[in-house]
Amino acid sequence: MFLGYSPKAKCFMYAADVVRYSRQWHQSLQNRFELHPAVADAFQMHDPEDWQQLLLEWPHEATTDVTRLAYTRDERAGEADRQTLTSLGKYIKQHWPRMADHHIRDFVAKYATAATFHIERTTEAIVNAVQKGPSSCMKFDESISSEREELDELGAHPYEVYAPCYGWHVATRRMGHQIVGRALLMQRDNDESNPKYFVRTYKHKEGESYSQPDDELIQWLNSQGYRHNSSWKGERLAYIKSGHSDCDFIAPYIDGGAQDVEIERERMPDGSYKQYLHITNKGAFECCNQNGTATELNTCSCADCGERISEDEQRGIGVYGDHMVGECCIDDYTHVHGRRGNQYYVPNDDAVEVGCEFYDREYLSDNNIVELANGDYCDLDDAVCVDDEWYHRDDDAVVCDYSGDYQMRDDCVELHDGEWAHESEAWECAGSGNFYLTADDSPVNIDGNLYHEDYLPETDDEDETPATVTIKEST
Repeated sequence: MFLGYSPKAKCFMYAADVVRYSRQWHQSLQNRFELHPAVADAFQMHDPEDWQQLLLEWPHEATTDVTRLAYTRDERAGEADRQTLTSLGKYIKQHWPRMADHHIRDFVAKYATAATFHIERTTEAIVNAVQKGPSSCMKFDESISSEREELDELGAHPYEVYAPCYGWHVATRRMGHQIVGRALLMQRDNDESNPKYFVRTYKHKEGESYSQPDDELIQWLNSQGYRHNSSWKGERLAYIKSGHSDCDFIAPYIDGGAQDVEIERERMPDGSYKQYLHITNKGAFECCNQNGTATELNTCSCADCGERISEDEQRGIGVYGDHMVGECCIDDYTHVHGRRGNQYYVPNDDAVEVGCEFYDREYLSDNNIVELANGDYCDLDDAVCVDDEWYHRDDDAVVCDYSGDYQMRDDCVELHDGEWAHESEAWECAGSGNFYLTADDSPVNIDGNLYHEDYLPETDDEDETPATVTIKEST
């Protein structure tokens, strides 16, 4: 069991050997169960809040449900050999409360699953994953007459255009025979030297018509060398004639940023030509319908790069939205809150992030945003002004004094009661080292040293001549 080289990890490993000999019940636990691998991995990433408690609980994989974690709550439970079951994510959050949520999701996806994973490269498997898998707009319920009629009118399922000959295949996550997760995959020519990727995963959840991303499937695909991509731009789809009155060819709802297609053709070995659909972000047809058809587009030019874009794709840039660009260049801009609180796009360098929102640098005051002394930004409600500079109220450089005003920490002292005060408003007791507020506690001056009345120096000789004592009046 490897836990890394942090000091707490070393203590944990040493203490595990010690406690097995001091507690018979813990020795039994260690003999029967390995420390849960997700906990060991989490220890390598961050130290837990209380490693001693973690050691006594000895978390391990539950014997009755491999997707859950078991741990011993306390000494009494240990003596009774009684373990408590909990979810892996909840347990990690309890002991690593500051760990990022996406790291916790990764651990759950990696260790808390009893699913099986499959990759298939046939048209039948691709269509089957849609029809029998998680909900999506391309899942046609043939028990509903209107959806059965749509399929009959098309003549084929829209996902049949994802022809394996162009590199399309499918991954599924299954619980038993049920398909609970799916992802369309791409690898051109089935060549391992070509990049393998996916655009979206779908996850089954009872009672929901919209499918969320499948984190478990994503983790597994990553382990198989597949990376996530934002679109299918550049890939080919089979051209299948449609019987639908709205469109001559069958078109699926294409996931990702590129949803347009152009009808193109390639020369075959026998000299004939074969049509196919080329996925692009500036095509003549948009594939975002749920009935297996495409919509012909009106196009214009992107003001930045000159590419042809659909009018619906246009995004207005700037305060007045008079600079029009398409999806081809929109990544160069950020959607912000700006002038008078209005929202629009600005160049990325002109956007300021505060929390989870972005703001136009030129109109921060319109949105109650201030620039801090350290160059960061925050909401005005979370800021305080000291010496004409803004600071976050939680900044260690400032403190709230006894009167509720904020001061620079370096100009203040902490009083005996835990409050803060400006150093000009306080004095230090020579007997205790404590600071007192001059307005509340008058010092006693003995030979030039200031004392609080509770810490006056004592004299051993009764005949000793008393020192000069002066009581300083409060101002």
